[in-house]
Amino acid sequence: KDLEVRKLPGNTLQMARDVALHSGPTGLQQFMAAQGYPKSGNWCGEFAAAVVRSSGGTPPKNPAIASNWRGWGQSTAEPKPGDIAVRRGAPTGSTGSHVTFVEDYSPAKGTFTAIGGNQTHTRQTFRIADFEFRNGGAQQQAAQ
Repeated sequence: KDLEVRKLPGNTLQMARDVALHSGPTGLQQFMAAQGYPKSGNWCGEFAAAVVRSSGGTPPKNPAIASNWRGWGQSTAEPKPGDIAVRRGAPTGSTGSHVTFVEDYSPAKGTFTAIGGNQTHTRQTFRIADFEFRNGGAQQQAAQ
């Protein structure tokens, strides 16, 4: 079958910002639980899954394991706001990685700013070289 690429709505990053920066711990936990992802353990993947699901997308299989986000969407070398960043290192399917949403990308500085769950700061700057990027929610689905 032909595959169609479906983009998530442009509000994915705004949803991440609203929940992570403005809802407080109780609101964050309620939001995640309402999407079917309890805030537990290393919950960055669960946060990403809750935001993606609330925006109309489908998270990868076993999204709580951050490295599994490497198989989601399409790889990109030039991420845009709302794209997913996955820390390099841990093999796909293994724990020990991190997933977050790209807010701003600065190749001149070698950094990007991200909004995410279970990271030192909800809005945090990371080194580009430490992450790989998945294009803004592009999902491949069988055409009907």
